[in-house]
Amino acid sequence: MAASANTIILLIEDHPAIARQKKDILIKAGFGVKFAGSFSSALSMLKESQDISLILLDINLSNGCDGISAAEHLTEEYEKPLIFLVSSQGIPKVPKSRDIQSYGYLSTDSPEALFIASIQTALRLFIQEKTEKEHGEDSENYRSIINAMNESVWVISYDGSFIDFNDTAVRQLGYSRENLSTMGPSDIDASMSAERIHYLLEHMADEKTQFFETSHKARSGRVIPVEICSTIVMYRGQQAILSIARDITERKKAEEQISSLLQEKELLLKETHHRIKNNMGVIRSLLSIQSRSAPDISCQDILLDAANRLQGMMVLYDKLYRSRSFTELSIKNFLTSLIKEVIAQYPSAHRIKTEIALEDITLDTKLLSTIGIMISEMLTNSMKYAFPQKTSGTISVQAYRQNNTVSLVYADDGIGLPEDTDLDETSTFGLELIHLLTKQIDGTLSIDCTGGTRYILEIGI
Repeated sequence: MAASANTIILLIEDHPAIARQKKDILIKAGFGVKFAGSFSSALSMLKESQDISLILLDINLSNGCDGISAAEHLTEEYEKPLIFLVSSQGIPKVPKSRDIQSYGYLSTDSPEALFIASIQTALRLFIQEKTEKEHGEDSENYRSIINAMNESVWVISYDGSFIDFNDTAVRQLGYSRENLSTMGPSDIDASMSAERIHYLLEHMADEKTQFFETSHKARSGRVIPVEICSTIVMYRGQQAILSIARDITERKKAEEQISSLLQEKELLLKETHHRIKNNMGVIRSLLSIQSRSAPDISCQDILLDAANRLQGMMVLYDKLYRSRSFTELSIKNFLTSLIKEVIAQYPSAHRIKTEIALEDITLDTKLLSTIGIMISEMLTNSMKYAFPQKTSGTISVQAYRQNNTVSLVYADDGIGLPEDTDLDETSTFGLELIHLLTKQIDGTLSIDCTGGTRYILEIGI
């Protein structure tokens, strides 16, 4: 340890000539020096100054307190290295000082180089001992902390072996500390291959932190699902990987239970939708049968219109039954089927050409149900009234999205509605229903009767 003016030596010596000589040697070597001619003066200096690095004490001190008693007090009260300065008169006291924690003895006649070297050695040893003590305390704190954790803690070298682990790891896996000390992650992992583990270790330096799930196999054969968080740490002067493994057995059980309940719910919903569809089919069939025995054409039309409205609902529930989601559905998937099935109910269906251009837009099923009823009404009006004299006709349906608005355009090239058609004043049930449903979904509807009938429905989503 090189001498520095910041390294202060407290020289306690009641012999003026020796004190002056040793002080000059210390200053010459580059040390800072504080001088005390008595034990009481030395105590005052130690209380006032925190920067004293070493105490050089005359073993034969006699001014107010002898050197042995002074050394005992100083080593008990202050954490400072102490060296006895021994003259020929003080040699008989050396045996009495052997129980005192000191850093050796220096003769007042020691050569200057030996004198300075001994002080430097004492300072170096003191710093080393203090560092080791602090590291020992840190190690004890570290051990107490990791052993108090409920999670398994592993310190892993980059070659894939365990350097350290806590009591939870030992208890959880059932191996002895001796056994685990000869093992590594690949010996306890029940899910990942050795190649995968090697890859994770190899890339740890780049990723800094890793978070993943795997499973550990205990000595008994029990497989324990774990959630692992790994990071890089310095352990005893070398870089290593710290992994904390949390037992997630209960969480996995809960997830499996939730998954099972969700599957059960899904099956119940599918069965519900299937039964609703079948019940609607029965009602629709009854309405169709009733229409054939109705006394006049108007009654037949009313019953058939009701049957067609049920057809739209049946298509929706059929799609929901076959879908993975019960709350959302593609407008393309839904309307394509609905249009074909409603048109197929009419004898003139073979004369009608359809042009369908629907974007694959996913909408809430409640909104789709309303749109389905509206499209069914539009189709019914077209099939019944748009082509009375024509041998053929075209019905087109478009749907597209712009920002937060879905636009639905329905058109036929039939005779068209009267030019003075007013949705607010209409007396026909079909148009009135379309108008009311538009308000219900907060949409806007416009009608163009030029060259047929064209409905433009816009809905904010």
